Amino acid sequence: MCCQRYCASLGLELLCAVCISACLSPHAWGAGQATSPPPTYANFAYGAHPRNVLDFWKAESPAPTPLVIFIHGGGFQSFSKERIRPRDVRQLLANGISVAAINYRYVQTDPLPACFFDARRAVQFLRSKALDWNIDKTRVGAYGGSAGAMISMWLAFHDDMAVPNSDDPVTRESTRLACVATQGGQITFARHRVLPALPRKGDHNIRRLLIFSWRNWQRRLARASSPLPVYKLAMRQRHGDGKQRSRKQSRPTTRTATRTARRITIRVPR
Repeated sequence: MCCQRYCASLGLELLCAVCISACLSPHAWGAGQATSPPPTYANFAYGAHPRNVLDFWKAESPAPTPLVIFIHGGGFQSFSKERIRPRDVRQLLANGISVAAINYRYVQTDPLPACFFDARRAVQFLRSKALDWNIDKTRVGAYGGSAGAMISMWLAFHDDMAVPNSDDPVTRESTRLACVATQGGQITFARHRVLPALPRKGDHNIRRLLIFSWRNWQRRLARASSPLPVYKLAMRQRHGDGKQRSRKQSRPTTRTATRTARRITIRVPR
């Protein structure tokens, strides 16, 4: 599902190429050594919580520009938008692509899937600013590592979560992404898939999150916060009930999503 197949007619080649470069370059998860250019808007609130803030760098262009959103990692409980690499910001701006870096709520204070919903809100908020901030709504991508990768994939694989009849103009905006670039992201919170891969000794935040996932409400929570089940559901909806599909066609998701979790860029067709 490489984005290259779909981008030619949509003008997304540059957006995807720069996302790949930003995600796969050395120290992609951490902050760079230099200082980022000053944001056009710093710590701009996109929600009610103190951590619902973002930085936005506006690319100079007479026409609406593509937008790349950086979603930081940190196991859903640490780090911040300041982890974006200054080199990435400069490279994106030099190619006429605006940049945003977001914070989201930590699991210590707001359990999952709060941070996923925060990222969803941030995408919608940025689209709502398209006219004021010169953003092309049809060319919005995201990238990140670890927790940021998982959130990016969750957004990419999910159906549009816009609420057209909402009284809130922000939630009327689309949540769909044109492409994502991820590194080291988990594809699922399903207990039987994740726990065997985690360290047996020592403290591990994901193990703490999943240790009681056998309970029904936590099982539903794990599925709601995992890219793989969302992707599988979307595939079933796209291809029907599966009665007319071959065995090879009916089970493409696990391998595809596993490759995604390692390192891949995806273009999800609308």
